[in-house]
Amino acid sequence: MNNEEGARKAGVFSGVREAVRVYAPLIPTIIGLVCARDCLIVGSYGSYVETDQGLFTDGATLVSLIPAFIVAAWLWLGNVRFTKRQVNIIGHALIGLQALVLVLLSALEHTPGVSVDVLLVMHAANEFLGYMNIGYWLRRVRGCSTSTAVVVAMGALAISEVVLLVFAFLPDPVDNVCSPLLAALQVPLIRAARKRKKAFEIESPTLRSDYFGFMEDNVSSSKFLMVTGLGIAFLSVVIGLLRGYPAGEGIALGPVHRVAYAVIVITLRMSIVVAVLRGRTRVMTVGIWQIMQALGCLAIVAYALLPDDMGVGACLSTSTNALMVVFDGYVIIAFMSYGYRDPWYYMLSGFAVFLAPRALARMAEGGLAVLGVDPVQIMAIMGVAMVISAQFILGQLILVYMDGRNAAHGGEGADTSHEVVTSNHPVIKNLMGLDEGVEPTSREDAMRMAMEEGVHELGQQFLLTEREEEVLVQYALGKTQQRVAEELFISPGTVHAHIKRIYGKTGLHSRQDVLDYLREYAR
Repeated sequence: MNNEEGARKAGVFSGVREAVRVYAPLIPTIIGLVCARDCLIVGSYGSYVETDQGLFTDGATLVSLIPAFIVAAWLWLGNVRFTKRQVNIIGHALIGLQALVLVLLSALEHTPGVSVDVLLVMHAANEFLGYMNIGYWLRRVRGCSTSTAVVVAMGALAISEVVLLVFAFLPDPVDNVCSPLLAALQVPLIRAARKRKKAFEIESPTLRSDYFGFMEDNVSSSKFLMVTGLGIAFLSVVIGLLRGYPAGEGIALGPVHRVAYAVIVITLRMSIVVAVLRGRTRVMTVGIWQIMQALGCLAIVAYALLPDDMGVGACLSTSTNALMVVFDGYVIIAFMSYGYRDPWYYMLSGFAVFLAPRALARMAEGGLAVLGVDPVQIMAIMGVAMVISAQFILGQLILVYMDGRNAAHGGEGADTSHEVVTSNHPVIKNLMGLDEGVEPTSREDAMRMAMEEGVHELGQQFLLTEREEEVLVQYALGKTQQRVAEELFISPGTVHAHIKRIYGKTGLHSRQDVLDYLREYAR
């Protein structure tokens, strides 16, 4: 019985206890993701006591996209991929910088006479660093299965909402003072995560009708992911309009609305986790879009029926936004797993696709209000945008599905009169890191990272030097001494000398001895 059949007939796991046991090694990663997101939300979104903080949310978002674009362009044009050691250094640096920014924000927001421009730049820095930190934790999950990705993304953000609910009711400035502590907590969590089993090592099913299952189909995978990226952009426009209705300004959530928002989001996310673990095959493809669009439609209805209680519509709008955030993170994991560029490229690009349309739509809504467009007309615009978004997303997913079926049957009877909108755009494929003819390498990278972790543990035990660890990683991966020399820009004689010293220090006498030791004693 294959994984998919087992998922359908008996559920992925027999119960909660088994699921907890299987995913327990990922607890440091999940909590790290919680801290990274909450630092961002507490610092620049006000813990969602309003739909957002206006200029210091969407305005800061647009400013933060400038360094995001620069870094993404550098990663793309230079085809840069960071080593494990570089990722570790960058990750710690990002955490330190964000903690410093949060401390400065806490001080500046309570200092009279501080320029709005200074605060805007600080909030932009917090957002950029926050998304980079989220990217660090998401890159630890790449190469995993559908179930693992859902548990990490949905589970982490469900826990995150519990923490944010507490922060929302903390008096000002206690919440801002506590936020740097969340950033600092990520440092020990990194160390704990590195000692645990990796996400790709956890055995759980990947269903063929899901994003991670589609990756096994070389014909449909890139189209499927590109349609998803464009679908996120379309729906983000609607979310931007909803969050700023009717004049582009943030809407306050009262205590009841704030608690209701948390309950809705946590319930939906945990329900999705349970559905995926029980083998429901279309929850994270068609189902997730239907849920977000239903929430958006309910928000429009609430604004129309309860104009004197905007908090109800704001609660539903913020719930739609929160679900899109976690779905975007889930899709970013899929891009990291399938694409060949550095994971931070997909992180920056993925959130830009979501955040830029949302922020621009919100600003455009404010501009329309200034021009005299009344709330009824704004509501009509939101309704039209929702319909267009739904039609585009579901229509394109159907075409991708048909394309995959035609390819599976050797192309016989294929209808070429309708093609996926992205299928003939190589520039889009290149920007998304899904160029045809390029084999995905992230699973190989994940194996290399696991080898590096094991060798590092061995090196600490036997007092190997940093260079000896680098040589041993390459050698254990099956490369010849000549090839190791080329990779590390040293002579073959130097490689040979290093290997002799490694054997002398460890008491191991062959490549196979090293592999057996790593398999048995190092995780």
